[in-house]
Amino acid sequence: MFGALVAGNVIAWAWALAVTRGDPALLGAAALAYVLGLRHAFDADHIAAIDNVTRSLSRRGAAPATVGLWFALGHSAVVVGACAAIALTLSRAPDWLRGFAVAGGVGGTLFSIVFLCAIAAINVAPIPRMLRAWRGEPRDTDDLDAGKAGPSGLLTRLLAGPLRAVRRPWHMLLVGFLFGLGFDTASEIGLLGLSAQAAAHTGARWSIMVLPALFTAGMSLADTADGVIMARAYGWALERPTRRAGYNLTITGVSVVAAIVVAALELGDLVRQQLALQGPVWRAIEWVDGHSGLVGCLIAAALIGCWAAAEAATWRRP
Repeated sequence: MFGALVAGNVIAWAWALAVTRGDPALLGAAALAYVLGLRHAFDADHIAAIDNVTRSLSRRGAAPATVGLWFALGHSAVVVGACAAIALTLSRAPDWLRGFAVAGGVGGTLFSIVFLCAIAAINVAPIPRMLRAWRGEPRDTDDLDAGKAGPSGLLTRLLAGPLRAVRRPWHMLLVGFLFGLGFDTASEIGLLGLSAQAAAHTGARWSIMVLPALFTAGMSLADTADGVIMARAYGWALERPTRRAGYNLTITGVSVVAAIVVAALELGDLVRQQLALQGPVWRAIEWVDGHSGLVGCLIAAALIGCWAAAEAATWRRP
């Protein structure tokens, strides 16, 4: 999988070098598009969605290593489609871009909020069993990994609808696409503006498609790496549940809290935008939303840190 991703990155850059032909402005735009893709993969909603779905599929015994890749491909499909539309309607691009950003921002954000709440509810269901396992209360090892019986409870049943389509890693293709409809991040908006400027600069409309290709290459590489790392971390917890009950409880709790916090921040920022609210609290929410990449990096660091600490503790044991 990583071999194919690296090959895709090389092909995208070869295309970019052929299109730019040494033009510093176009080469700089290509580099910026790639960096925007890498940065966008660390947005908090990406990290929370990929990590929580990976956890859910791991508990069901699925092989979730490709969750991040499918999510990135679905998400980038929206970006590629929007850039293709820019190439077709270059003279009117600013007009429809604003309308699309407004409509898609509300719908995509609402789906993201519901999905993150749903996956958090699915993953929070086994926490009481994990807590009993950590205390050494249960004797049945099936109870220790929380696992496999599946979630229960009213809230979980009410929110299970958005998750019915996520039974296999490739089902994240649709989830990523719906997340992408938001178009409310600086990375995506910046790429669209960059594409419009590049098309106007070159006069060759379809040459700008190299920019979303580079964006996709960078985002897919980073999202896939996140999914693979988390699949290994969660799989490590389930290999020996009796010895790793505390780690299992901790990393699941961090994932659930991350999903709820990200959903709450997205809801708060959506309310702020729609109602034009002012005040210290709303400004703080706006600031956090504007630094979603930093929040995503902190979430990823916390999850990887838990795994590294547990791994180190395991190696120290005789």
